[in-house]
Amino acid sequence: MFGKIDFFLLPFRKLVAAIFAPILASLILYYILRPLVRLFQKFRIPKTASIVITFIVAIILIIAIGTNIGVIVVEQFDDLMSELYTNFDISYFSRDAFMNNKIFEYLPIDKLEQKGMEILDSLMNNSKNFFMGILSTVTNISTIILMIPFILFYFLKDDEEFSKNLIEHLPKKHVANVEKILYDIDKALSSYLVGQMTVAMADGILMFIGYLIIGIKYPLILSIFVVITAIIPFFGPYIGIIPAIFVGLTMNPLMAVKVFLLETIVQQIDGNFIAPQIMRQKLNVHPVTVILLLMIGSALYGFVGLLIVVPVYAALSVTIKNVYRIYKVEKLNHSKLKPTDLT
Repeated sequence: MFGKIDFFLLPFRKLVAAIFAPILASLILYYILRPLVRLFQKFRIPKTASIVITFIVAIILIIAIGTNIGVIVVEQFDDLMSELYTNFDISYFSRDAFMNNKIFEYLPIDKLEQKGMEILDSLMNNSKNFFMGILSTVTNISTIILMIPFILFYFLKDDEEFSKNLIEHLPKKHVANVEKILYDIDKALSSYLVGQMTVAMADGILMFIGYLIIGIKYPLILSIFVVITAIIPFFGPYIGIIPAIFVGLTMNPLMAVKVFLLETIVQQIDGNFIAPQIMRQKLNVHPVTVILLLMIGSALYGFVGLLIVVPVYAALSVTIKNVYRIYKVEKLNHSKLKPTDLT
């Protein structure tokens, strides 16, 4: 349905791109940097000074990472894009490359090969469009990146004031309930965003080590793709290995199989050891619900929709559950009133 009314959604998408993108980036950074700000405050450092110190620490880390691996990332990215978009030849997957085996003598190789080429070509084109969409999103954010530090500063500085200003305009009987709703929303967003990004970083590090072991080209930039896409639940890590599979196929078909096996091993480690330790605060969202949410988010706003749809759903779910709880308590209290109380 959303795909059919794309013309109607276009103005809203432009509004989101202009306003919501820096707010979204600032919100994510807010939850990442807030623990460090509060750590400095424990040493009785004023809040503003704590924020400034946190900014300085973050800038130093960014400069240190950029100077050490930035040049390598840029070089590998340029080489990778050149190989995927210009030098990738479908002839790598011809029969002579990996079907020259007696086992294929009794199979309809021509038909299978033709169908395989069609599927592979379609997968390549769709994957290219997907990653070009990611690059476009990153480019759009970079044009307004100067706004992010200012928004982030006031998020960190006035976060407690925001809740206080909201609550002081409410009737006293609703203050406790609203405080709990705000606390639950903050807890859900914090646990999901920080936890998911930490898990994504862990997946990227493990994939980088694995890429070095199997000897694939461009291990650093390919692992960065995994970090970016692993923020998306379920499908993200497997989307992130698509460039690695293409690179592996240009080397030899066995390398592509190694990439897929490596991803499977990493996901087993992630699911059984890393994620349970990092994301202890579960959102209690059924996997089918997550899949449907990802479909809706993708239809509404592409890659950005995939990133934000689950935390937005978590915040709305917490709010609705609390409102329903308040409604039941009010209804129960009302039913216990005596007729004289009602008059």
